[in-house]
Amino acid sequence: KRIMTTFPEASFQYGSQTYVDRKNLLLPKGHFMDAIAISGIKSVGQMPETVTMISQFRKKKRSLHEATARKGRKQPNTSSKRNEKNTKYARGLWLNDYVRVIGNNAKGYVKGFKSNGYSVYLTDGLGNYVLNDGRNYVNSKQCQLITHNSSWQKAEQMLSLYEFK
Repeated sequence: KRIMTTFPEASFQYGSQTYVDRKNLLLPKGHFMDAIAISGIKSVGQMPETVTMISQFRKKKRSLHEATARKGRKQPNTSSKRNEKNTKYARGLWLNDYVRVIGNNAKGYVKGFKSNGYSVYLTDGLGNYVLNDGRNYVNSKQCQLITHNSSWQKAEQMLSLYEFK
């Protein structure tokens, strides 16, 4: 009732009707294929070859504490030195920056930092690590910034590899 008062011009379509519309358009099963069927188009001119997925990235990490936050376990902590937590920026790169690795032309999003920012962890938009010589981190000097993305990630995947959920 509250949805109808908020969106009075909206109409609802149930799965049984979407199924019939999708079959009439000769579309395979999938969420985005259902969206095409619901849109009301009469024919599909060209089938897509890739799927573009856009997701939001959490910039503020939730790990605020660790077992031993101070530097060194054996000496008394007279200088109150602490390990750095929740690093968002290091050596010219921010979390979620889209970068290119110089040398092998791999591209990825900055997921995290290692060794005070000398190395960065890179992932593709699907969550897989970008490997460089068998390691899941890259020297930050080898990273060339393509674009700063704030908190959004975009990934493209071939339609044949896309898992229908």
